[in-house]
Amino acid sequence: MQEVFVETLVAKKPTKKDALLRGAVVVGMLVLGAPSYIMASFNLYFTVIGAVVCAGLLYCIYYFWTALNLEFEYILTGSEMDVDRISAHRSRKHLLTVDCKDIAAMGRYQPGLEGDRKPLFYCADPQEGAWYFVTQEGQMVVFTPDAKLLEGMRVSLPRQVVNEVFIKGRNLL
Repeated sequence: MQEVFVETLVAKKPTKKDALLRGAVVVGMLVLGAPSYIMASFNLYFTVIGAVVCAGLLYCIYYFWTALNLEFEYILTGSEMDVDRISAHRSRKHLLTVDCKDIAAMGRYQPGLEGDRKPLFYCADPQEGAWYFVTQEGQMVVFTPDAKLLEGMRVSLPRQVVNEVFIKGRNLL
């Protein structure tokens, strides 16, 4: 059997929630920064402290603003798929490892498909091009694969899942 290695990086699209969080960060930092700016006008000592506080607040705005830039990386090695979340190109967190042999169901994702399950969303946009898989334990994962990743997974998926997804044509690439 041929060894498979596929790596896919998907950027998460900003949502309204992200815009609200960014707005809250800016407003919060302005509220915290206003007193230090006002104190800076009293005398030289407060000017230095006010400048340092303002510089620190500007850095905090930058840090929290860029922390909302998320990417998901899917790494398929053999039959194991790892999912990592990369935040602002500065931190990586391992989220999930699943053996493709343990996938019970797979297909294109449509909202409402999850039923009473709480899916894990590791995708760019659940409305566009998202796929799902359900593990043997019943956990649903929504992700955004490309054609290369799907072909790599196909080698290790159980025959029943391959028949449903790739052969019957219901969820064809």
